[in-house]
Amino acid sequence: MAEKYPSISGYAYCANNPVIYVDPDGRDWVEAANGDITWRKDVTADNYKDKGVLGQGEIYRGTTYARSKEWNNVKGITGTVLEIYKNDRSMTYAVANSSGMVQLPVDNPNAKNSQFTAGSMTLYSNYNRNDEKGPQDQWGKPEYIANMINAIVDYKQTYPDDVVSIGDMLSPTDGKVPKNSSGGLHHADVGTFDIRLLGPGGSYKGTVSDSRFDINRTQSFINSLGKHGFKRFLIGPSVYRQFNDSGSVKVMNGGSVHDNHYHVDMGKR
Repeated sequence: MAEKYPSISGYAYCANNPVIYVDPDGRDWVEAANGDITWRKDVTADNYKDKGVLGQGEIYRGTTYARSKEWNNVKGITGTVLEIYKNDRSMTYAVANSSGMVQLPVDNPNAKNSQFTAGSMTLYSNYNRNDEKGPQDQWGKPEYIANMINAIVDYKQTYPDDVVSIGDMLSPTDGKVPKNSSGGLHHADVGTFDIRLLGPGGSYKGTVSDSRFDINRTQSFINSLGKHGFKRFLIGPSVYRQFNDSGSVKVMNGGSVHDNHYHVDMGKR
């Protein structure tokens, strides 16, 4: 999209000014053989597998899709970019910093708690952003944030009204982040995300002993993560045996510290 529409200006997420391109027509996103992504009015989830709908080398990307993309002097930008193609026919992108990191995109990047929307849909929410002294705590590599977004989109195929809530990730330099107000740092692993537990309606603030905790939703989320390259899923010791490994992801005992959230990552450094 950026290659096809070079008039779009660049965007570093720390500037708090998301860059959005809106296509006035179309239905679903399709990636061409050359890597360009466009919103196609002739392609839908119902017909993209039909003969002749997609051309040679074209890939159906659905109504919401994210990817990491290397830009080569696109509007003066050369480097790694997170591109998010949303179901309201818009594309938002964020340029990685010198450490190869971008801040988790949300509608209000300065708020402690916010959300990321596409049209009338809340794709995900975030919580406790930069809530402790020390490094900022919701940064990640574009590739891993794209993987998480695509996993959430996959999960929402089963639970469309659920909102997954994301907490601590990594610092702007791909390092550890504050653990709590008592001091100390955590998250030394690759592509780390903390996610609040899932129940009816999505994430909730509580523990695995809460009546809202949903086994089926949790397994569905694990399945979605396993389709998008995640390696480890940590949860509390009283429940981890109730879940199955799926795809690339292994379910692990995260200790009692993970009784109130999932820890997801791309593996140990």
